[in-house]
Amino acid sequence: MYRPSPFGPGSDNDFTCLGLAPQPLPTPGNAPVGFVQPVVDWFTRAPLAGRGLQATLCSTLDPPCAKPLATPYMVQDRMLGMAMLPPGAAGVPMLEGFDGFIKFDVITPPDTPTDNQFVSEAYYLTQPVSGAVSSGPPVLMVTKGLRSSIAQNSFNNLDPNTVATNGIVVSGIYDCKGNPVTNARVEITLNGQPAAGVVPFLLPASRIPNAQPMDQPLYTTANAGIAGFLNVPPGTVKVLAYRADDTTPFGEVQLGSVPGQITVGPVRPAYLNSANLTGYTPLNNDMPTATMMR
Repeated sequence: MYRPSPFGPGSDNDFTCLGLAPQPLPTPGNAPVGFVQPVVDWFTRAPLAGRGLQATLCSTLDPPCAKPLATPYMVQDRMLGMAMLPPGAAGVPMLEGFDGFIKFDVITPPDTPTDNQFVSEAYYLTQPVSGAVSSGPPVLMVTKGLRSSIAQNSFNNLDPNTVATNGIVVSGIYDCKGNPVTNARVEITLNGQPAAGVVPFLLPASRIPNAQPMDQPLYTTANAGIAGFLNVPPGTVKVLAYRADDTTPFGEVQLGSVPGQITVGPVRPAYLNSANLTGYTPLNNDMPTATMMR
């Protein structure tokens, strides 16, 4: 049934799947599958695969990833096993059905200055991996020095030290087709309660954070379907997205906030029940086939 958009003329967000039961996924197999997404340097946009990028599979019950589920994997440049990947893509092998998170680190030489070391970033799949290849959004890794610079330039009233001692949580907000949502109201809760003291921001195409007032609701915009929060205390947080003035969220995701780390996870309607970010397909034209992966 068609549901009119709540966003007024010109909005093309699609919410026709709301209220529909998620389609059952096939029974997971035992063969390794791949999760593919661009992982690049925030400043230069240079791909980090093959340049010290390390991926570790972790359980959602272990936000610090104190007990990895597998040996950390050094991501190859444009390769996943024997499969060729598109330029800039990073491929991580895992078993079908995995629904934890990938912790990305960039391993640098021991004498690398602190400011040039990269901040750890955790990408939560939020749903099980299904099929030979799944794709995710770009992951932009920042150095500790750049993180401090961004905090000083974009968040004038925020002590840069708090950025390093608390967590940063970022979520792309997507509709039923996997497209970024315009004018979604985004909230964050900590242990079931409104998270106090967090600093909301939007992340436009420039990837330069746009700080938002702390005492007003956070709404996504046409050129920024990504919402984020700085100064998030450690613990389990939930990011919820609402249409306009709805009181029931159309999507939510539970993430782990870790001191000094960036945590990323998409918010989508429940109907989209696999880790593949359908609709956001910058790599699909060049993605390896199921035959290549298996």
